[in-house]
Amino acid sequence: LLVATKSELERINELVATIQKLEQDNKSLDASNEETRQLNMRLTAKVNEVIAHNEELGRYQRDLEQMKKDFAIERNNHLEAQKQLKEVEKQHDEIFAAVEGLKYQFINKNTDM
Repeated sequence: LLVATKSELERINELVATIQKLEQDNKSLDASNEETRQLNMRLTAKVNEVIAHNEELGRYQRDLEQMKKDFAIERNNHLEAQKQLKEVEKQHDEIFAAVEGLKYQFINKNTDM
């Protein structure tokens, strides 16, 4: 038969209360750990989403740079075509002036006869 003194019973009750408190704290920590794990999973998903968007933005940036290069080439081609058109128009004007001169000479030659 075990007999405990009042102070021993108080100490045992304190220890039981401490154990119960620790068990409750442990349950709270388990719940908190699960919540943290869920948050980490969501955060990881968001980070992966951001990485995917950054990769997509990188592709858009490369496409944009290529479009700028293509536009510059097309602009240069357009400017060159404008120069060539002006040259053709100048030649046209010279030919037209020459034809008008020949026409004038022909008319004068025919009227002199």
